[in-house]
Amino acid sequence: MNIKLLAVLLTFIIIGCQKIDVNEYCHQMGTNRSFVEEDFKPNYTIQFPNTYVGEGLHFLYTPVFFKSSPSGVIYSYKYLCATDCHIYFGQILETPLPSKILYSDYTNKHNGEILDKRINFCINQELFMVLYYSSNGFNKSKLFIKDKGEFKEGLIVEFGESNIDEVIAILKTIKRK
Repeated sequence: MNIKLLAVLLTFIIIGCQKIDVNEYCHQMGTNRSFVEEDFKPNYTIQFPNTYVGEGLHFLYTPVFFKSSPSGVIYSYKYLCATDCHIYFGQILETPLPSKILYSDYTNKHNGEILDKRINFCINQELFMVLYYSSNGFNKSKLFIKDKGEFKEGLIVEFGESNIDEVIAILKTIKRK
């Protein structure tokens, strides 16, 4: 076998299976039997406590996702599209994954805020999702989901620092159908 071909193949294998550093904590994905499951994207579901309100995934001119809690946590995403109005992901992260990102969204509200904190979510120690946020009071955050080998923006979550455990409990229920 050609040595160059072997080197390229090995590089793709290493990049594609990004494992978490043993010193970096990763929340394991799982279901919560007391939460209600609903569609989140065409190939994904998410679970929420029954106290949450909002239509979840619905269609206006483009797909929209919205849920909120009595404690003020908001899960939302408006899928923008120019021609294909069935796009369910936004920005793609570079690899290796950055330690922080710059916040931006379609409203231009909070644009320029640095999201310098990160929470990892894994399936069997393989990185599946990353939540970037900052601890500036009421947080705007972005969740990136590994889809087809790339980490793609999939959800915006707004929450207060006191709600971080609630946010983690819900996000770790996201799964592929």
